[in-house]
Amino acid sequence: MVNNQKNCQACGGKVTIEKVNLEEYEEGKLYLMEKVPAYVCQDCGEIWVPEEIMQEFEKMISLAQAKKTNNNRKG
Repeated sequence: MVNNQKNCQACGGKVTIEKVNLEEYEEGKLYLMEKVPAYVCQDCGEIWVPEEIMQEFEKMISLAQAKKTNNNRKG
């Protein structure tokens, strides 16, 4: 984790690092990345995923969509 956040930016509560699942629905498909580290507020439940992890998740989705597009062209 790049930064050591200690307080929630939304409510000021205590933030801890926990494993969460990222989900994204695009074009009728579910993309899932399991057990990624994120900052979770113990008071309000707000979740912040570090930028480098979100970038990796977005890259994974883009690669999967590109692969689907290439497979559709072959068929």
